[in-house]
Amino acid sequence: RYGYGRYPQVVTSLEMERILDVNGPTGGQLINPKTGKEFRRVAYILCAGSRDTENGKPYCSRVCCLYALKQAQLLLDRGVEVWIHYIDIRAPGRRYEEFYLETQRKGALFVKGKVVELIPEGDRIIVRGEDMMLNRIVENPVDLVVLCPPIIVTDETHKLAEMLRIPVDEDGFILERHPKLDPVATKRDGVFACGMVLGPKDIQTTTAEAEAAAMKAVNFLSAERLIEPNKAYFIDPELCDGCGACIEACPEAAISIVDGKAVIKEVLCNGCGACIPACPRGALDQEGLTEEQLKAQIRGILERSEAEVKILAFVEREVAYTAVDLAGLARLEYPSSIRIIPLPSMSRLKLEHILYAFAHGADGVMLLEAPEHEGPYGKAHVISEERADDYRWELEDHGVDSVRLWYSRVYVPDWRKLKKVFTTFHDMIADEGPLDDETRAKLRGELG
Repeated sequence: RYGYGRYPQVVTSLEMERILDVNGPTGGQLINPKTGKEFRRVAYILCAGSRDTENGKPYCSRVCCLYALKQAQLLLDRGVEVWIHYIDIRAPGRRYEEFYLETQRKGALFVKGKVVELIPEGDRIIVRGEDMMLNRIVENPVDLVVLCPPIIVTDETHKLAEMLRIPVDEDGFILERHPKLDPVATKRDGVFACGMVLGPKDIQTTTAEAEAAAMKAVNFLSAERLIEPNKAYFIDPELCDGCGACIEACPEAAISIVDGKAVIKEVLCNGCGACIPACPRGALDQEGLTEEQLKAQIRGILERSEAEVKILAFVEREVAYTAVDLAGLARLEYPSSIRIIPLPSMSRLKLEHILYAFAHGADGVMLLEAPEHEGPYGKAHVISEERADDYRWELEDHGVDSVRLWYSRVYVPDWRKLKKVFTTFHDMIADEGPLDDETRAKLRGELG
């Protein structure tokens, strides 16, 4: 698009960094190494591929504005005329704005608008683009054009993430466990990340993240005990017929077929529980959260409730439960009919568990899941939403109105809205009234 590789007058910002270096290819002299000629008039094109949803990367690379300003000052100090074509100058760090103003004072010429094309003309190249401040098209002949390209993920990062089974985002950067609660931990226990593998950032932020990741690693290695997730296991391997349903359900690719039987790779299992409802033969269960233990929790919490209508809320225990906890710390009042059971993910729930809750006194059931890609069970959250839609239809077949099942995603910053969510669902169930005894008796009969 900007003629890099075709026009010798076009270089990247990294190549300009080498030109300015006394140990670089020109010994620090202001000479274009591609032509061997001196340059005295330079144009920078910022966001040359960044913040471009059509032909480049949609994100801001965060450091381009600042290193362009730094290089511009070095060139201005040596008498070079510098033009900077920009969309927005982003200088959010400490004293970064002052650095931007200093570049202006030294004489850099800023043109707000996108560059349309580059036109070679002899030894020079014409930069043609828009000037939004003056509402006109400008044509600026220069000796050298410096492109500020986007920061992208390396192939090595892709390979490392694949090897460690660490999820990445749509741009290929490694996903943190949670951007606010745990910004340097990955979804894999014992693996920490910092710097640009998590996304573009400046040196100051990278250093802070590196220190945080190092401390996380030290704490992890010095711990006397490591808390393992509640891993899935086979009740009886002979029940497995090798159908592969659990393999399709597992978001961590922790299950494989060996000699016609499904085998769980414990080191990869994060305990989300998504595989358990998927098994048509009931061969799977979960350590610390077995079928009997989960049913006992449901039974016990409903039997102790004396509310006029009883609502059981299953809550994802990392992100969604943090929001619930914050609501409690802020003393937000919500209906006493709500009773909470934390789970690793809503994908752990079978339809049987929801029916069991209704059979033992629940008049409404809430499934409060974490957002997609957040928390250690991020991928499983997508599965839970699909299953919740199926469960609504299946409830009708068992004589329970689908309005009695509520599913929603809960973000930590949304904790103030939980009062409204709980109150709204309580009012809906109060209007519906308690589930009739006949339906409960029927469900108990079906469940045995």
